[in-house]
Amino acid sequence: MSVVFSKVVNFLYPFGTCRICGNEIKAGFSGICFYCLKKIKKIREICCTTCGRTLPENLEEERVCGLCLKEPPPYKRHISSYYYEGAVRDLILQFKIGKRYQLAKLFGKAISKNVKEKYEGIDFDFVTYIPSPFLRRLLRGFCPAELIAMECSKKLKIPLKNILTFNKRVKPQKGLTQNQRKENLKNGFKCSYRFVKGTKILLIDDIFTTGTTLFESAKVITSAKGEVFAATFAQRKRREIEMIKESIED
Repeated sequence: MSVVFSKVVNFLYPFGTCRICGNEIKAGFSGICFYCLKKIKKIREICCTTCGRTLPENLEEERVCGLCLKEPPPYKRHISSYYYEGAVRDLILQFKIGKRYQLAKLFGKAISKNVKEKYEGIDFDFVTYIPSPFLRRLLRGFCPAELIAMECSKKLKIPLKNILTFNKRVKPQKGLTQNQRKENLKNGFKCSYRFVKGTKILLIDDIFTTGTTLFESAKVITSAKGEVFAATFAQRKRREIEMIKESIED
């Protein structure tokens, strides 16, 4: 069997082997078996109504966290389905590094379900995504957020538009502190779509790490008078963000 044919079969065939445990999938979804799926727990804690980070356990209701009060982000709200840990982390690494493109369907389905629940009543004009830097996309052969956004567009029946491009050459975020990440991506994006004013936009990415990438990309959209609501598949826990010094996810 040729390598090309194998990749086509792997992309189109709905089951095959689990990307986490390696066993044959007899029940579950494409890319993950039922047993590994059960290990994945959705975010259930009380979260900030803006950035989506979990709040202290002693709070009984959702509210805006101190960080968002200190520096309000340019987006209206961010939601995420899972924490970036365990099986979820394994899936994302299989997707981005192992190039298991089919997993975009699983991510898109999870994000779309979360959007329907938490963004109910919002009439989005279109879906967009955070692009990968040119060199990173060239080396990977694809843009992770784009594939996920395509699935969200199908599930939610909302048009997909590519409106963000890089305004400068940026370094890989891996190995950078949080402050260095901010400086690296400062004024890093531009909005290449002229008809943004007055629109409600669903901005998609795979992971919410420090929030720097989402902050900078949403900033240029809101500068063009667009209204941004963000959604990701997974996010790091707040205590991990406070300690982060290097990462491979952005």
